[in-house]
Amino acid sequence: MENKKTESLFVVPLEDIVMFPEVRTKIKIDKATGKLLKDLLKSGPVFTLALTLNKDQTQESISQNRFYSIGNLVKLETIQESENGYVVVLHSLEEVEVHNFKQKNGYLSAEYQPLGVINDLDEKSHSEMISF
Repeated sequence: MENKKTESLFVVPLEDIVMFPEVRTKIKIDKATGKLLKDLLKSGPVFTLALTLNKDQTQESISQNRFYSIGNLVKLETIQESENGYVVVLHSLEEVEVHNFKQKNGYLSAEYQPLGVINDLDEKSHSEMISF
């Protein structure tokens, strides 16, 4: 694996969700996170890191040790305001390993290293998973 420097991106915490590359996932996010993503979207496409929280962790107090280190580079596809926050559709582009977390203005960002494509499914299973 090549060890190249990557930019730091905003981290979207995922509770009880695991994303797979090439899959679109609809999730609920809080109002503050949704407002930040909407503001970022005004400048063009939004790419973030989607990371699953460790077991029994919640979004109430976000810090580096609360996340798994493997997640996904995602593109924000849509964002809609809802009663208790926002609903977003994230398109997972690739699996990444995340490091160098930083907290700024109550939000977490991190650098990432692409893990590359791991072909662990045959073509038929891959097609079925993507169309699910």
